[in-house]
Formats: sequence, structure tokens, C-alpha cells
Amino acid sequence: MRASTSRSSKWVWAVLGIRRTSSRRRRRTHQRRPGSHRGTGPDIAAIASDKVGIFRADAIAIVATTNAIVVEIAQRRAVELGADLWLLGASFTLEQNELALGGRAITLRTPFTRYEELLVSLHGIHQGVNAATAIVAAEAFLVARSVKRRSPRHSPRLACRVVWSSSRASQ
Repeated sequence: MRASTSRSSKWVWAVLGIRRTSSRRRRRTHQRRPGSHRGTGPDIAAIASDKVGIFRADAIAIVATTNAIVVEIAQRRAVELGADLWLLGASFTLEQNELALGGRAITLRTPFTRYEELLVSLHGIHQGVNAATAIVAAEAFLVARSVKRRSPRHSPRLACRVVWSSSRASQ
């Protein structure tokens, strides 16, 4: 004897993304393409090429990785557009990214100042890198804003673009 499907079980299948094809077979309706990273490409070079597409002329671009492939692609694109490129290890340095009580303790040297023993209340090495990138992005935004205010007639489009932040960046 065959059991009837209730309305609630159909709702659960819809929420889970499962389409009922028969009483014995079920399959997911949303499947990722194999070998792709969220649809951007199969390898690091393809992903980086896609991400540097947000660079704009006369802007500050921030790249928070030391991966040679990514850095080379970002430098090529920045030169093409005439954008300023701030690189981890060159323009700003994450000097300390240590485990601390309640998160991470980071020490960061930016183009303008040095931040010592900042507490990031999130766990994981990547959170220290992300916090450092956010601080540098805020500084770049404030620099761009101050340049715009000083010369109202000449206001090149300055914006901060955070492109690549990786937990594998060297400390």
C-alpha cells in the first residue's frame, strides 16, 4: 500500500532544494559545476583575473595576499588603469597575528601609522588578515575623501577597492 505525501513533506523538500521525481528517487535541483569557485573560474589565475575587474582608474586597490600569481595579475591591471596598488608586505604589513584570549591580537603597519596589539574578537588566522585589510581600506577611504575635499575642482574618482584577502597571507 502506497503512503500519501503530506503537504508538510512537500514543503520540506522545497526548502532543502530536493525535487521529488518518484517515490524512490530524489535529487538536488541546485548543483555546482565541478572545478569552479562560485562560477569565477577553475584556478587562482582565473579567479584573480575576474576579481581585478573591479579596479578603477585613479583609485586605490588593496590586495591582501602574497600569492605571486595574484600579485602579478593585480599589478598588471593597476598599471593598465593607473590605479594605486597597496600590497600586503609592501604598502602595509601584518607584523603580528597571534592567538589571544577572546580572539586574535594583531600588530599592523600601514602607510600612515602603526597599530599595536589590536584585539580582534574573532577566531582564526584569516580574521586577523581580514581585520588588517579593513583597517587599511578605511585609511585609503579617508585619504581619498581628504583629497576630494582639498581640491573641489579636480576630483578624480578615488575609491577603495578591497580585492583579495586570504588566510594564507604571510605574517
